[in-house]
Amino acid sequence: MKVAIMQPYFMPYLGYFQLVNAVDTFLFFDQVHFIKKGWINRNRILVQQQDFLFTIPLVNVSQNKLIKDTFIDENAYPQWKTKFLKTIIQAYKNAPYLDTIFSLLETILNNKTERISELAMYSVQQTFELLSIKKEFKTASTIVSTLPSGKVEKILYLCKQLNAFEYINPIKGQTLYQKEKFLEAQINLQFLKSKPIQYPQFNHEFISDLSMIDVLMFNTQETITEYLKAYELV
Repeated sequence: MKVAIMQPYFMPYLGYFQLVNAVDTFLFFDQVHFIKKGWINRNRILVQQQDFLFTIPLVNVSQNKLIKDTFIDENAYPQWKTKFLKTIIQAYKNAPYLDTIFSLLETILNNKTERISELAMYSVQQTFELLSIKKEFKTASTIVSTLPSGKVEKILYLCKQLNAFEYINPIKGQTLYQKEKFLEAQINLQFLKSKPIQYPQFNHEFISDLSMIDVLMFNTQETITEYLKAYELV
């Protein structure tokens, strides 16, 4: 079984979705500490020809808390959601797939959950549903209650729980993980390297690595399916 393991991010960039698409089972790693100013509750969209950072409001954020124990600010969220959806309409009013993707975002943001991890996971799952691509998703906290110390040891332990024979990690993980260590555990370690992708974003210079929201706004389902395969394993 091919496995990838990543923290849950809300509507992450295309490379995250390529990673999901490359494996049989994708594990949301919600049992690690929340990272402030990371990508769990934030991302970038296109607003007036510039990248714009949006942030889902959370309450009592702390890097001493696990992602699964980090909660959405229930008081600030309704107002933020309304403002964010208005921003989407204004920013992408001339995008070819605004109606479809706006409906997707409404469905995601109306999900009744208190945890940012669950909202982030739901955003990824619903996007694959929209693309008619079936994937198996699991959540670390539902598989194990405790984890060993050490970054590599955690990943190897989770891979064993999933009966993985191959583990795929984003290319930046080359500085963290060595293939020899994984081979000792009878797991083949591969790194996913995305190929350059550009698509029309209205009539201005392309801005890369925005939220998947941007990709969905401008591209057909067939084109996005091809984008999900635009990588190499090294």
